[in-house]
Amino acid sequence: LNGDDRNQNQPTSAMETTTTPTTTTTTELLEESLSHPFALPSPARQALLNVASELLGKKDALAGMSNAAIIVPSSHDDDNATSEGTLTQQQQQQQRLIISHHALLRMLLRTAPYLDERKVDVPPSESDKLKRTELKRTVNLIKECRRFFASTETARELWTALMADVRYHTHSNSCYRALILLYLFHPTMCSTEYYLEVLPVWMECWRGVDRNPEWDNLWMVLFSRAIRHIPADDANVILSTLRKHLLTSCGYWLQIPVGGISSDKSFPRASTPARRSFPSRLKMFLGYDGRYEEGMDFVSLLCKLLVFCAGSSSSSTAVTEDGLEEDNNDNHPQQQQQISEGTSDILRFLSFVKPYYNPSNTGSWTFPLGAFLFYLAYELSARVGVMAGWKVLQRDHPRVARGLLKEEPSLGWINLPGNDIVAFLDRLLPLCQQALYSKNPTVSQTGEMAMLYLAQIDPTRVSPPLIDFSLRALDISSVNLSHQAPAALSALSRLLQPSLRAQPSIILSRLPDMLRLSLAGIDSNDQEKSLRTLVFYRNLVMWIPVGGAIALPKEDEVNDDKMLALNKDGTMEVGKQLTKTRYSIVESEDYKAAMEALPENSVLSQQNYTNINYGMKDEDNGNNMEELQEAMLAMADWSLAFLDRIYELLRAAGEQEKLGKGHGGVGMRHTSADVAMTKNFSRIMKETLTYLFAAMNEETYKAALRSVVQFLQDETLPFAVKDASLLCQAVCSTRFAHGSGAIDRSPGLDALVPVLTEDLEHLSNKCAIYRLRCLSGSVRYAGSTVLKHSEAITSAISFALSKSDDRALFKTGCKLLRHTLSSQCEEYPIAQCFHPMRLEDSGISHPPVLGTSALLHGDRIWWHVPSSTQINFTVGLLSQFVLKRWKDLGGPSIDADSVNLQQWRQTLRVLRYSLRGFSGILLDGDPEIILSQESDICPKEMAAAKLILSSSVGARNVLIGLRRRICFNLMDIMSLVAKQTVDCESQSIGDNESRQYKKNEMGSISTDPKIVKEVIAVGTLLMTRRGAQYKSGSAIWEGQREVLTDWCLQAQADFVSSILSRSNEESHVQINRLLYKDGENSGKTLSRALLVNRIHMTNHSLTGSASIQVPRRLRKLRGGPSVEVPESLLSQEMTLQKLQEHLGGLGPPYSPQQTSLEAYEALVDGLFALSCHPNINVRGMALSHTEFAFTRFGWIVKHRTSRFLAAISLNDDDQKGVYGIPSCSQLVSQINSQGKRSRLAEVV
Repeated sequence: LNGDDRNQNQPTSAMETTTTPTTTTTTELLEESLSHPFALPSPARQALLNVASELLGKKDALAGMSNAAIIVPSSHDDDNATSEGTLTQQQQQQQRLIISHHALLRMLLRTAPYLDERKVDVPPSESDKLKRTELKRTVNLIKECRRFFASTETARELWTALMADVRYHTHSNSCYRALILLYLFHPTMCSTEYYLEVLPVWMECWRGVDRNPEWDNLWMVLFSRAIRHIPADDANVILSTLRKHLLTSCGYWLQIPVGGISSDKSFPRASTPARRSFPSRLKMFLGYDGRYEEGMDFVSLLCKLLVFCAGSSSSSTAVTEDGLEEDNNDNHPQQQQQISEGTSDILRFLSFVKPYYNPSNTGSWTFPLGAFLFYLAYELSARVGVMAGWKVLQRDHPRVARGLLKEEPSLGWINLPGNDIVAFLDRLLPLCQQALYSKNPTVSQTGEMAMLYLAQIDPTRVSPPLIDFSLRALDISSVNLSHQAPAALSALSRLLQPSLRAQPSIILSRLPDMLRLSLAGIDSNDQEKSLRTLVFYRNLVMWIPVGGAIALPKEDEVNDDKMLALNKDGTMEVGKQLTKTRYSIVESEDYKAAMEALPENSVLSQQNYTNINYGMKDEDNGNNMEELQEAMLAMADWSLAFLDRIYELLRAAGEQEKLGKGHGGVGMRHTSADVAMTKNFSRIMKETLTYLFAAMNEETYKAALRSVVQFLQDETLPFAVKDASLLCQAVCSTRFAHGSGAIDRSPGLDALVPVLTEDLEHLSNKCAIYRLRCLSGSVRYAGSTVLKHSEAITSAISFALSKSDDRALFKTGCKLLRHTLSSQCEEYPIAQCFHPMRLEDSGISHPPVLGTSALLHGDRIWWHVPSSTQINFTVGLLSQFVLKRWKDLGGPSIDADSVNLQQWRQTLRVLRYSLRGFSGILLDGDPEIILSQESDICPKEMAAAKLILSSSVGARNVLIGLRRRICFNLMDIMSLVAKQTVDCESQSIGDNESRQYKKNEMGSISTDPKIVKEVIAVGTLLMTRRGAQYKSGSAIWEGQREVLTDWCLQAQADFVSSILSRSNEESHVQINRLLYKDGENSGKTLSRALLVNRIHMTNHSLTGSASIQVPRRLRKLRGGPSVEVPESLLSQEMTLQKLQEHLGGLGPPYSPQQTSLEAYEALVDGLFALSCHPNINVRGMALSHTEFAFTRFGWIVKHRTSRFLAAISLNDDDQKGVYGIPSCSQLVSQINSQGKRSRLAEVV
């Protein structure tokens, strides 16, 4: 619809041209609509809800068509506009998407008729869980549609209909229902006149019900929407009333104990007033996931409103050194600073709750006050960010700023005075210090985060005293503070980047003391403290080089300078000079004056502010370079001492245990939490060591490499074998090669291979396992250097796989083979890309300032990409260790029904580990044919096809058709197992599974659980795996990003981005959701290491997507969903002799018309058969893998449903073995020794 209904100057929309119906008429129409039958089934309804939520939930995409859109006239339109306010042509053409709230109300009442107390719910036709999910999705859709309602009209209609219930029916649940409807359907944007009219009535209604958190929560939501539209003339009275009501209720909301109990029994005791609450069925309409989320959202809204109310009043009071208030008439500049009335009220409340933040003062109020401090500091940082974003808009987009100010008048008084900001910092920082050392771990974390939020407002003045405060807890002479060391280390990790970015000397001058005092945190007897120390070191080496800068290799033809100059590399910036604009707020004269006037006992008075300089300017580079060089040398000395501490950890390591391996989901000797924490510790240590070696210059790296080599030569630590392999992986990761030839090199592998492969035959089994595990870690990301040591590595693999009687040594050989294969046929970034200071030939550093967010634009990532020689080496390993063993399975057996069980187990295990390493280069056809279908193939498949074509003819002949061949062989094995187990009796749990077979022991394939489980695992890998690296690890990366996020800068960038996306100015075209927001000018604060990992994760996601895209492409080639699916290739006619002929290549080849897609579908049918296996462990594994296979081959279910229904209805006498499923009707009469139909139960 054309026009905008918010301003009277603009033409009315089509909705406005009709007469607004009365409440009675609307109710009658609603009742008539609801009386019509509604036949949409629940699954289809949920699918439509998902589609609608996806379309409307992308706020940036449709922000320009919502009721919050900003119309910005062009300069030409400004000239043509008349004084009477006539709309210009551009404004008339502005489009709007308007959704009727009546339709959504009908949808809500159809979902939950009991919202109207006169109605009853419909009879249940589905589970309660599905009904709750459907209701939650409906509520979320209404919330997303709210910004598309006809704003003021809808608001007035709603308020007119609901006002009586909200104001006068507080004795019944009708007021709750009315408020819920107002909360759900009230538009986001309304006119200022409307809000000025209803806000006094809203406040009266809010106060009408007390001690009801749900009631208070909804009113806070409504007021948070409204106060943005309040002009400065009316803000004082409204915000003052709101602020006082909030602060008055905070004691109850935050569970602060007020008063006490007298020992005098005659003194009357009043019982605690009862708490009110919404009925449980009405609380479902609020859309919260649980009580915790509801409570956190409540405290967040409370703090948001309190911070918004700060600094808004024109009247001001003075706060003296002791926190008391004086009249404005007594003005003593040296002792007091003028702050606003709103800020003064909040500070008075903080003075009241200060004793409750003492670490020893714990109770029911501890957690709520910790959350209150967390969100109050966050909202203060966010408001400073919005202030900076408003400055950016006024400077770079003045026409957008003028249009926004008309819609949201609150931006006219959004700026907090410098006095108020300083007063907040001065009052909140001591509370953060006390919360940091709280006995409650969660409150300690909230204090740590609150400290970060405040430091990001003014890093140069806030960070130094906080860093010194944390260092005191690390000093070994402070015996009474030793328990504070873990919290202090976490605080240092948070404060590192803001301090480096604002003024590097804050960190560089204290770096030697940090390194010296924190080394004691690596303690084998205190895993928690060691973990936090490693996190601190991980952050440190991501920002500060170890020893010095490194040189980048020469640019090649891949880098297109023209594309970079045109900014066509997929990156974008939200604004210009965001960081400088943000820091200008704390460089104002009133802010500096307030800092100088602070009392001597203030935390912020412990710093000298005379030479504060944000950032490292060009003229300061010379002054800071000497300090930087000293810091990098200190890092080099520390790195060797740190490695010694790591060696001590490895020496003290105990036997590690896998989580829940056959023990009901828990460990035998340790709890699941202990096992999970140990796993997390190993991951963080791996990341720290990887970043450490990547941040080293060549001299430091050589010294560290000598230390690692000496450690591996002198000691063998079987219990620490996993962490030792991670150490080897870090030291052998690829580095830049500056000569001719390959772009990567691995000096670590050159040094470790002779040590780890020397005289393996004469070592004990434990020592050999230790060396080979370290070797497998060394080759994992060693790149093309593996080719230099191909003979030694191949000999080590051959030695391990020849020890068939030692399971641990054989498994170690499988891991070494897997990592060798993946290192040669997978792409991954060169580890030195993580280095924080990489110099080009001209000597320019990336980035030029320590602590600056890494840029993707103009600072390329260097990759290890497999070469044809590496593919040839990979194929040689496959032929020697995998394909030869696979072919040997086709040898004739002595017994017609028995095979060598150990040979089959080990061959399948070697195949499974190998597939995990080289499955990325196995294609479903000829590479040339695949490349000819360029419009249909995915990027991963295209890259693999080009890589195979670059290899030798012999390697190409081996790889082409290999995936299809193995799939058909596995199908034959599953057919044989299905045939032999279709009628057999049940087996007890774990039969023949844990026993180690002797050499040449014979038995049946189908009755051996280990063999069958290996077949299941290999089949799933072939169906769903398209590369060695497929797990994204996005949750872990998000946690690391959160540690480095500058929330103030992010709030600034988000504000600018959201406003531009709402405007019709040319600038909003640049806010493209498909582009990567790059650098500080887009609100990012990423280290180079995290940026490289993020791009690597994107590559992993391409690998994961390929497992879904390839089956779809194959199905499309077959003709798509309209083509009838061929009959299943899973056969009940398979014999062991026929299987051996196919494995040995002696039998007739499979028909070319039988594609790999048909083999995949047959493997799914094989999983059906193994899901009916008599062994319970096999059945459980097959069922889980079948469910996973459905995510890739879901269309199979449609063609197997009739078989499932026939089995359940016991009407499948003639369908025995069809799709691998036994005949249930025949199993009815099969009874075990206990007289039970156990076999029928297993199949069903």
